[in-house]
Amino acid sequence: MARPTSSVPVSWGRRIAIVLVAGLLGACGSGPGQGVDAAPEPGIADDGGRATGDESPAGGGSVAPDRSSPVVIYYSDSIGSESMGNTRLALGDQVDLVDRSFPGSALCDWHDRMAGDLARWAPDLVVLQFVGNHLSQCAASADPITATPSIYADHVASVSDLWTSHGVPIVWMSAPRSLYEPLAVIQDGLDEVYLASASGHPLVSFADPGAELESPDRKGARHLPCAPWETADHGCVDGEISVRHADGIHLCQAGDEVCHGYSAGLFRYGTTVAQEILRHL
Repeated sequence: MARPTSSVPVSWGRRIAIVLVAGLLGACGSGPGQGVDAAPEPGIADDGGRATGDESPAGGGSVAPDRSSPVVIYYSDSIGSESMGNTRLALGDQVDLVDRSFPGSALCDWHDRMAGDLARWAPDLVVLQFVGNHLSQCAASADPITATPSIYADHVASVSDLWTSHGVPIVWMSAPRSLYEPLAVIQDGLDEVYLASASGHPLVSFADPGAELESPDRKGARHLPCAPWETADHGCVDGEISVRHADGIHLCQAGDEVCHGYSAGLFRYGTTVAQEILRHL
């Protein structure tokens, strides 16, 4: 399937990665900034920068943010979870970010939580990044490669209606494209679903930060050219730097539950998501 073209202008990119095994990686944090050409500040915490979320779709306590800044709820799976610290650090105090990410989760896992979140936070923007996990009963099928986009289409429509009926704008975010072609087929189908949702309502948009981790031929990249400030200490070797875990899906090269140290993939994706959030507020 040809890669779709978004009608929404984006400054950095596109794509959607998929997680087939729940909980392969947790959240990672490694570096703020306002773009890949901006060097990250030292002294970054390794805990992913979590504050108001970090809980499963089943529920749990969170501290409601104040209204001194725009409130944004970010629903996502492991890709959002592992890059959440970078996104939060890039946003700084410009946004009060509510972290609703959990590794292995599907979009439908969060649906029952969303009504409560709407009442509790009355957000200024909702961001959703899901790569097509299908281990949950609400997203399972006998043939996931074929059926997952269709299953998600129903959930995308329901979620979009929930938020837009209350006047809350939402943005469907892509994640980096998987390096494995069978998974990329699902990603292409999900792109079409998200774009269709964005074209059908003025309060729904599609943004494509995942393209920041694509190669020039628009495939998922394992290595990319180093940013001007990236050195051997960051992992730059012969002008290139790793932006992926060995599984070809996740972004923290170490694959630890918490990504210690600098991760070029997490930095690029997390800061790009932050840029898209600010652009849509």
